[in-house]
Amino acid sequence: MSRTDPQMKIRVPPDLKDWIDRKAKDEQRTKNAQIVRILTRAMIEDGIRKEGKC
Repeated sequence: MSRTDPQMKIRVPPDLKDWIDRKAKDEQRTKNAQIVRILTRAMIEDGIRKEGKC
Protein backbone atom coordinates (compact mmCIF):
# COMPACT_ATOMS: atom_id res chain seq x y z
CA MET A 1 0.00 0.00 0.00
CA SER A 2 1.14 3.51 -0.64
CA ARG A 3 0.03 6.98 0.24
CA THR A 4 -1.40 7.30 -3.25
CA ASP A 5 -4.01 4.60 -2.54
CA PRO A 6 -7.55 5.95 -2.13
CA GLN A 7 -8.50 7.06 1.38
CA MET A 8 -11.82 7.02 3.19
CA LYS A 9 -13.12 8.14 6.56
CA ILE A 10 -15.54 5.94 8.46
CA ARG A 11 -17.37 6.10 11.76
CA VAL A 12 -17.36 3.03 13.98
CA PRO A 13 -18.86 2.27 17.39
CA PRO A 14 -16.43 2.66 20.31
CA ASP A 15 -16.27 -1.08 21.01
CA LEU A 16 -15.29 -1.81 17.39
CA LYS A 17 -12.58 0.85 17.51
CA ASP A 18 -11.24 -0.60 20.76
CA TRP A 19 -11.19 -4.09 19.22
CA ILE A 20 -9.30 -2.86 16.14
CA ASP A 21 -6.82 -1.04 18.39
CA ARG A 22 -6.21 -4.21 20.44
CA LYS A 23 -5.90 -6.46 17.39
CA ALA A 24 -3.45 -4.10 15.71
CA LYS A 25 -1.32 -3.87 18.85
CA ASP A 26 -1.40 -7.66 19.42
CA GLU A 27 -0.33 -8.33 15.82
CA GLN A 28 2.15 -5.43 15.74
CA ARG A 29 0.43 -3.70 12.83
CA THR A 30 -0.83 -0.22 12.26
CA LYS A 31 -4.56 0.24 12.65
CA ASN A 32 -4.80 0.84 8.92
CA ALA A 33 -2.88 -2.35 8.08
CA GLN A 34 -5.05 -4.33 10.49
CA ILE A 35 -8.29 -3.04 8.96
CA VAL A 36 -7.02 -3.79 5.44
CA ARG A 37 -6.05 -7.31 6.54
CA ILE A 38 -9.47 -7.96 8.09
CA LEU A 39 -11.31 -6.65 5.02
CA THR A 40 -9.05 -8.56 2.63
CA ARG A 41 -9.71 -11.81 4.53
CA ALA A 42 -13.45 -11.13 4.30
CA MET A 43 -13.09 -10.67 0.54
CA ILE A 44 -11.24 -14.00 0.30
CA GLU A 45 -13.98 -15.73 2.31
CA ASP A 46 -16.60 -14.25 -0.04
CA GLY A 47 -14.65 -15.47 -3.08
CA ILE A 48 -14.03 -11.92 -4.30
CA ARG A 49 -10.27 -12.07 -3.92
CA LYS A 50 -7.70 -14.85 -4.14
CA GLU A 51 -5.46 -16.04 -1.28
CA GLY A 52 -2.04 -14.55 -0.74
CA LYS A 53 -2.86 -10.90 -1.17
CA CYS A 54 -3.30 -9.77 2.45
